[in-house]
Amino acid sequence: MTNRRLEFLALAILLGVFALYVRALFNFFFLDDFDLLAIRLPQTLAEWLAPFDLRWQSVYGWYRPLPQFYYVALMRPLAGANPLPYFAASLGLLLLNVALSVRVVRALTGTLALALVTAFLYGLNFIHTETMAWVSGIIELALVFFSLVCLLAFIKWRQAHAQGRRARAFWCIAFVAFLLAMGSKETAIVLPAWLTLYEWFVGSAGKAPKSKFLFIARTQFPFYAFALIYLFVRASAILEKSAQNSSYTFRAGLTPLSNFVWYTRWTFDEFLYPLNLVKDILLPAVSLGRWVWLALGILLAALALGGIVLWLRARKNVGKFALPPDLNFVLLGLGWFVTGLLPVAFAAIQPAYYLELPVLGAYLALAVPIVGGWRWLRARLQPLAALAALGFVALVTWGAFARVAEMQQTSMARGGPIVRATLERLQDAPILTTGATIYFVDFPAHVWSDSAAQKAIAMYHADARVRVRVVENNPKQYQPQPGDAILRYADGALLLQMVP
Repeated sequence: MTNRRLEFLALAILLGVFALYVRALFNFFFLDDFDLLAIRLPQTLAEWLAPFDLRWQSVYGWYRPLPQFYYVALMRPLAGANPLPYFAASLGLLLLNVALSVRVVRALTGTLALALVTAFLYGLNFIHTETMAWVSGIIELALVFFSLVCLLAFIKWRQAHAQGRRARAFWCIAFVAFLLAMGSKETAIVLPAWLTLYEWFVGSAGKAPKSKFLFIARTQFPFYAFALIYLFVRASAILEKSAQNSSYTFRAGLTPLSNFVWYTRWTFDEFLYPLNLVKDILLPAVSLGRWVWLALGILLAALALGGIVLWLRARKNVGKFALPPDLNFVLLGLGWFVTGLLPVAFAAIQPAYYLELPVLGAYLALAVPIVGGWRWLRARLQPLAALAALGFVALVTWGAFARVAEMQQTSMARGGPIVRATLERLQDAPILTTGATIYFVDFPAHVWSDSAAQKAIAMYHADARVRVRVVENNPKQYQPQPGDAILRYADGALLLQMVP
């Protein structure tokens, strides 16, 4: 297959991702978005430079100045309260991340086919649904973007170094991109480990461990030094945040293992979900319980382990300290996946958007046997190989569109439309200027908070002097007084009732 044809496939992947998430352009702000959009815009040079201090905190208490300060400071004067430009920026950045994943994996492996499969699995995926459901998802997208730029620049520098060229500019770009990734989200702290894994399995593949350690220490010291400085400065703020908000509480015991299993299952849902759809069509009366799926997972793990054992037996053909290149890519991808999840391994919540960065490693590891199996089949039964490739693409694409459509019914995806309907229902309502209280009752969980509701009404109703209280599924939490109002969400309808 020619490079031109493969590049056409890369464009087709981007078009597929666009089709999958184009409806995000019509989403609306909700929950944290209103806190983000209500921040005070910088007026002086000192205020613009304030986030360069690692002790700076956003409205949420995190050090994420790029998406939670500079992005808003630049976008709000241009877009105001119109959600379309914000979601257009998010969709554009998602497409750019998918394109960058092609560049990174191609630079890493030298194989465009591996790059395309990795990008296909990453882009045509339901995990972006939550990220694209709200403007605050720009945090994850910025994290992935700068992380990919860091990886690509470092790989370019390493390859130039191996050829005897200095290419110091690439190293500098990688380091600056690392700093920007850290300024997007604190989980970018895994990037030095990712660079080390790259050097170990690819950059210095075949060399003695001592030689690898010395080279890593010499070339990656600034990355680790900044990560340690960041941890030292931000440790107390991170611990304080975890103590104040139960969603960010650190949980020990079996929580890390449970989280890894949870995220691994979501990663494999790229394949398991469409297979389950096929099962429902062909065998609708058959119910595959958790034990069947567990047995299938064990079988797949055993097959993967068998493949690794066969690869290891080939070590004698590639040198004392070397592994077969394909195995190096698998181990690198798995290493990226595991280390990428470490910052959230002890978290009390498991949102899908935590997978935005780590899942790239998992799909790199899975792309190796997929491409290898297809090449093996093509060498023996070329017509069957073409049919298998089309079937695989169709199955994964169908599963992605079906899963995204299903996730549109979750409170995360429904949040924006519900918020839009709420503000429209309150449009010109007399109570807004009375100074009374509106109680939001029976709304789906995680759609409204007191702070978000108050700021949303203030943003779209300039003359509003009303107070808002959000009551979730517990009428005893509120005691409306005469003159107050109750806004009840019932089966998709919004019922506004005045208290006599």
